[in-house]
Amino acid sequence: MTTPKLKIKKRQTLADQLYGQVLEQIVSNKLAQGEKLPSENQIATAFGVSRPVVREALRKLQEDGLVEARRGVGTFVRRRPSEKLIEYATAGSVAGLMRAMEARITIEKATAHMAAQRASPKDIARIEAALQALEASMQARDPSFDADYQFHRAIAAASGNEVFVQMLDCARGSIEQGIDVAQKLTRQGSQARITIEKATAHMAAQRASPKDIARIEAALQALEASMQARDPSFDADYQFHRAIAAASGNEVFVQMLDCARGSIEQGIDVAQKLTRQGSQARIDVVISEHRQILEAIRAGDSEVAGVSMAYHLLQARARITDHAGIA
Repeated sequence: MTTPKLKIKKRQTLADQLYGQVLEQIVSNKLAQGEKLPSENQIATAFGVSRPVVREALRKLQEDGLVEARRGVGTFVRRRPSEKLIEYATAGSVAGLMRAMEARITIEKATAHMAAQRASPKDIARIEAALQALEASMQARDPSFDADYQFHRAIAAASGNEVFVQMLDCARGSIEQGIDVAQKLTRQGSQARITIEKATAHMAAQRASPKDIARIEAALQALEASMQARDPSFDADYQFHRAIAAASGNEVFVQMLDCARGSIEQGIDVAQKLTRQGSQARIDVVISEHRQILEAIRAGDSEVAGVSMAYHLLQARARITDHAGIA
C-alpha cells in the first residue's frame, strides 16, 4: 500500500479523504482483493492523521462493503469496484455519495410505502410521466439525472407528506451527484420525522462517540431545565434531535432535518405549549421519553434506540390531540 500524505480539502472531512485514498488503492489494484490492510497505527502514521480518523474511514469502507474486519486478524479488501467509479466521481467524494445513498434508502422506502397507500390518479400519472422521461433518456444512452430525480420526487409527493419532498429537495445536490455517477456507470455498461429519526437513533446507537453522547446529554439537560421551568424551548428540543442525527455519522440526515426545521419546530412548539399547560406528570413523561432514547444510544442498543425514538414521536403526535393531562 503506497502512502502519500493527505492533501487537505476544507469541504471534505479527513475521514472521507482517507476513505478516498484507500479506495483509489483498491480500484488501482495496489491493494488487491483479499489483501490485508496495514494496521490502524501504520495508516495513521503514513497519512499523518489520528487513529479516530482512520477508524472512521475504515468503518465507512466496511459499511460500503469494500473491506471487512476479521476479529484478531485485521482488515482485508473485500471487493474491488470499477475503475470508472473514481473516473466519474473524485475518490474523496465517494464516501459522501454512499452516505447520501444510505439516507435515501431510509427515506424512499417509506415514501414508496406511503405512496402505495395514498397516491391519487394524478399522482400516479405524474410518476408515470417521470418514469417515461427517464426511460427515454436511458434508451437513448443519455440518461438524465433530473428525470431520475423527478421520478423519485414524484413518489415522495404521492406519499401525501410534503416534509419528505422538502427533505429530498434540500439534499438534491448530494442525491443528484450520486444519480449522475450511477447513470454514467450504467451508460458504460411527524411520519417523515418518525421514519428519519428512528433511523438516526438506530445508527447513533451503533456509531456515537463519547463527544456525540456528551452533546446529546447537554441538549437534553437544556431541554429538561426549560420544561421543568414550564418555559419549554423548541430550540432545545430540536437541538436534542439534531445531535442524535449528527451522531448517526451521516451528515445527510442533519441536512434533511435542517431543511425541514421550520415544519419540525412548528410541531414541537404546539406540543410544548400543550405540555406546559398540562400536569407535572405529563412533563415527567415527556422528559422520560427523551432520556430513554439517550440511554439506549449510550448503551449501544440500536434496536431499543430506534423503537424508543419512534415511540416518542408517535406519543408526541398523540399528545397534540389528547385532552388528558398525561397522554
